[in-house]
Amino acid sequence: MEFDEDEAIISLLPFGNSARLASIWEVNKLYNVFELSYIVQKLTQLTNRLGRDIENHYDIQMNTFIGKVPLKG
Repeated sequence: MEFDEDEAIISLLPFGNSARLASIWEVNKLYNVFELSYIVQKLTQLTNRLGRDIENHYDIQMNTFIGKVPLKG
């Protein structure tokens, strides 16, 4: 998830079968390590819920935008 100038809001830093989460909003630097499959599942759920909430709030369909927003290279 990106915020501004390619700065990630949430970063998933995988290593082996684990991954660490980092965020630009961190107040305290914590070494949050999770099992990789667990955190991928939870981030996928977050993305799905967030997408539904955005669609409901703004009365739009996300699939009309996906793939049509230019990405920085």
